[in-house]
Amino acid sequence: MTFNATGSTDPDPADQGRLRYAWDFTDDGVTDSTSPTATFTYGTAGSYTARLTVTDTLNATATSTIAVTPGNEAPTAVIDTPVLNTTWKVGDTLAFSGHATDPQEGNLPASRLDWDLVMHHCSAPDTCHEHDIRTWTGVASGSFQAPDHDYPSYLELKLRATDQQGLTHTVSRRLDPQTVDLTFTTVPSGLQLTVGSASGTTPFSRTVIQGSANSVSAPSPQGSSTFASWSDGGAPTHVITAPTAATTYTATYQAAAPQRIGYTQVGASTDSGDMNYMNGSRFVTGSGPATVTSMSVYAKAVKAAPNNQFQMAIYADANGSPGARVATSTAGTLTANSWNTRPISATLAPNTAYWLMYNTNGDNNLSYDTGTANQGAWSAPTPYGTWPATFGTANRWTTKFSIYATLGADTVAPAVTSTTPAGGATGVALTAPITVRFSEGMAAGTITAANLELRGPGGALVGRTVAYDATGQAAVITPSAALAASTTYTVTVRTGVTDAAGNALAADHQFSFTTTDPSAPRLGYDQVGGTLDAGDANYMNGSRFVTGATALTVGQMSVYLRSVQAAPNNQFQVAIYADANGSPGARVATSTAGTLTANSWNTRPISATLAPNTAYWLMYNTNGDNNLSYDTGTANQGAWSAPTPYGTWPATFGTANRWTAKYSIYVS
Repeated sequence: MTFNATGSTDPDPADQGRLRYAWDFTDDGVTDSTSPTATFTYGTAGSYTARLTVTDTLNATATSTIAVTPGNEAPTAVIDTPVLNTTWKVGDTLAFSGHATDPQEGNLPASRLDWDLVMHHCSAPDTCHEHDIRTWTGVASGSFQAPDHDYPSYLELKLRATDQQGLTHTVSRRLDPQTVDLTFTTVPSGLQLTVGSASGTTPFSRTVIQGSANSVSAPSPQGSSTFASWSDGGAPTHVITAPTAATTYTATYQAAAPQRIGYTQVGASTDSGDMNYMNGSRFVTGSGPATVTSMSVYAKAVKAAPNNQFQMAIYADANGSPGARVATSTAGTLTANSWNTRPISATLAPNTAYWLMYNTNGDNNLSYDTGTANQGAWSAPTPYGTWPATFGTANRWTTKFSIYATLGADTVAPAVTSTTPAGGATGVALTAPITVRFSEGMAAGTITAANLELRGPGGALVGRTVAYDATGQAAVITPSAALAASTTYTVTVRTGVTDAAGNALAADHQFSFTTTDPSAPRLGYDQVGGTLDAGDANYMNGSRFVTGATALTVGQMSVYLRSVQAAPNNQFQVAIYADANGSPGARVATSTAGTLTANSWNTRPISATLAPNTAYWLMYNTNGDNNLSYDTGTANQGAWSAPTPYGTWPATFGTANRWTAKYSIYVS
């Protein structure tokens, strides 16, 4: 037999390579060799103890022994059952048997056989840890029940044979489980479920061992949804035994009934005269704080556009009358014979009275029923879109309007309500900022250049800065340099933008516009006036200009605004009137409504063909304190009308107040 002691060491570096070795191969006290490696032949078979003593230069010693059995060979163990590729499911009974032979002893008795059952639990194919399941000592056969365990995992059955001299041999057999795929879904999809120790967003699948016990849990509530049932009839949290065939388990949720403050019935009576008045009713909150996410009103008859707009607000109660303003909504478009809803955000105190109010720009009157004494109120005349900080004098009466506020977590996706320029607009100024308005307040951190793209020809990204206007609920895109003339650009608002509650835009919003050609024919004053007008709201204001020697076909009109009121008081329209003896006369054309942007030319499409060498009046109207720029013109070049509600363009201008003003307004 060969012996090797070269692995011996000494902590003293001076002794490296200077150690002395003494081998006693039969442990009889006689040194048989002094070499680091040695060979020794035993004369007879048997069991011996070989002893090694190592000595350093200071005569310090260390001794080690090893048992040797010359002439004896290890046995061979064999697993007879279970056979190779045996698989199992939880609860199966698996029989095992084996034997062993020894070159010197022949067939070993069962008392020389020991068994171990080990579970290997794996987080990855090559990353496993072991769990000892059971051992059997001195048996040649037996059986066991397949245990329950998480997957991925497998069993290993080991057989160890030991001969009389203590030599051993071990063999093992891998036993893989039978698995099944379980799919977990929810109605509606996208909710969270927990299977075992892991949660996931539905739908998802788990591979488990057939017959295994798996805990499943349907958390509730989730947002506005509460648990209703499992497809297998189980409780919200229960245990399922994995079947042998792939199975889908579905947790059904139902939307929690929204909590509301107000009157949710359609009133039998219809109010009158709601236009440009604040109208509403008083209601008291419940015992807990109320987070309002929207307000709704019922309108039976609705006027045609543009006189079909509405807004809502909440006012605190002050001694039984509307008091301080709490919150306002953005503008919306009414639908007849329907509940009409706008998002609004407010947190109301418990057990407290509030007033839910409505205003409209047309003869669109609320439904109502008889309420308690003085439950209803209307304001002094208040232009549509104006919500004073304090309600002012209220006219009280016994009415309960069909108006209510909805409570709960905000789960409504924001939407783009308008853009400046509008989609498809032409003649857009080369340096004009681009404004994107949203239906509600947005998370300012998501209003970024990455989420609001501006691309030119060939999809080339345009350099820009992006800012958020919280007051106007708008994103403002400012190109880093003037845009190219007569060029189409596309704005894409990505779903990365979210509202304050984290709700994302439902889908990308995209619109395109075409810039102006500065050399194209135009009529009017295309310079930014040095003076700012006053009192333009609900008046027609404009200037007189004369066409050239050829007819002029126009497709748009532009006005310049330095300051603009917050939404909804930021709307405008434009019109062309013929000249009648130096004053505005018959209406020629009008535009649709648009949203103003401050310090910018604001453009609306308008279509007309103007005769050569002829005077025309270019007119403007707005619903807020948004006043035109102007310079001094010729005598009586400017004019304003009698009070005219925004959105109203009479067929004949009527009496005009004339003055010397050349407004920043032109057609092209």
